[in-house]
Amino acid sequence: MQRARHPYLDIVPSNKSLALFPHEVAGHAGEENYCLREALERVPNYDFILFDAPPSFGTITLNVLLAASEIVLPVPLTYLALDGAAEMTRTVEMVRTRFEHPALEISLVVPTFARNTKMAAEILDKLRRHFPSSSRRRCSATRC
Repeated sequence: MQRARHPYLDIVPSNKSLALFPHEVAGHAGEENYCLREALERVPNYDFILFDAPPSFGTITLNVLLAASEIVLPVPLTYLALDGAAEMTRTVEMVRTRFEHPALEISLVVPTFARNTKMAAEILDKLRRHFPSSSRRRCSATRC
């Protein structure tokens, strides 16, 4: 852990050795998905903990989802990104049911790479319709 310049912020950076994590926990028969959650139980109390997880679904991402209660989902305003957002919705539902983590939710959708184009406006509209609770929190022409 590293102290940041802000007195109430700590940072735990990652490095290349994190790529070995799935191999290191592979023999833990079902417990490998809860390593992060268990590690956080031994950490001092924080108001917020932010994780940056890879977009692909694997052991690291599953650990993050099982340790989290809310997800901030960045979505580039491209059609392919809509597929990714839909996939994340399905993944969250799977984690809720299959891994018995009903509190997990996508609480905020943040459009990225916004441009003033018709396509970007259409995608933003689709995001607002698909994630209406996120839209009520913060939605403008460039961000939800």
